[in-house]
Amino acid sequence: MRSILRKLDGEQPLTADEYQRLMEYWQKLSIDSPESWQLLQQRYAARLPYQGPAELDDFINYLCTDPSLIDQWEDSILLFPLALQPFLNALKYSADGRFTKWLKTLVQEGQPRELPISREKDIVIKYEEANPYKESGIKAHFDRLSRYPFISRLQTYRYLTRSKAVNDRIEYLRPDQLGGIFTNKEKSIYYYIYLTEADENKAHYACSFLNKVFYAK
Repeated sequence: MRSILRKLDGEQPLTADEYQRLMEYWQKLSIDSPESWQLLQQRYAARLPYQGPAELDDFINYLCTDPSLIDQWEDSILLFPLALQPFLNALKYSADGRFTKWLKTLVQEGQPRELPISREKDIVIKYEEANPYKESGIKAHFDRLSRYPFISRLQTYRYLTRSKAVNDRIEYLRPDQLGGIFTNKEKSIYYYIYLTEADENKAHYACSFLNKVFYAK
């Protein structure tokens, strides 16, 4: 993370992977250490294209509906929803060619047209003891996942404190279900991702798509 912050100090562009790592760190820090988050906010907020990953998720979702906008997104900001335009205007002056290349890989090669259908009802989210703040960071992670319309339900089910997972990831389980791992400072939290329809091919695409968005895998 220090290398990324040094690039911000030097006003150097970040790669797509660095954007992703920075936003995950930024989001976790706001929950784990509000004082440290406030210090970074004061120092770097003006240099960041966005202060949370939610706008990026909405941007990706919109591109999935119209991948033809990828090549010209910087010159077509007015074609995007009004709520996204401030984020895109900021992103325009900080992203480089590698970011657009990452978008192409994610949206075009990921074949978003094969993602499960959009949900018709509100997403259902189940936390341990119905307490979203019991495990640090998981609420912010679920908030991001919930922005993807092909997810119908999120539910935690297992916690490991001694043998934490080596890497956070999302895996295929069934045609209508994926499994995820989220790790904070104390433990690894295992959770289920329920999809809006049971289709093995679409579930595999959704798994690959989410891993690219969240973990650049």
